[in-house]
Amino acid sequence: MSVTTSIEVKAGAPAVWAVLSDLGNLGSWMSNHAGYVGAAPQAPAPGLEYTERIRVLGMPQEVRWTVADLAEGSRIVQEGKGPMGISIDAEYTVEPTADGSRLTVSQAFSGAALFAVKGQLEREVKAAQESSLAKLQALVESA
Repeated sequence: MSVTTSIEVKAGAPAVWAVLSDLGNLGSWMSNHAGYVGAAPQAPAPGLEYTERIRVLGMPQEVRWTVADLAEGSRIVQEGKGPMGISIDAEYTVEPTADGSRLTVSQAFSGAALFAVKGQLEREVKAAQESSLAKLQALVESA
């Protein structure tokens, strides 16, 4: 199962990247973020590992993230291990446009446990992506 959402931001890619890449400040825009286990990470770097608390299907969960790839200023790829053996691949990209930039988030989920919750999870992830990107857009455009 995969879910992708994009948003146009009336700000340059460097301004969007500054908010997106501040991992320690995810709570200011990521709607399902509920904190960290241990110290909050700061800037992404290949191989960085951290554990994030999120709210999924109304319940708190923990995801162990590893930054798998990074193109400074334009792309972060993370691999996550969640509850019940669910794996999450997440990619965030920032692209310059004529009027500012486009921010896209793509998340792919796999694991046997998805069978029971796939439809509900897909709807919740899409709503969380849309809400999160709108919050990030508002943060960047109001700065």
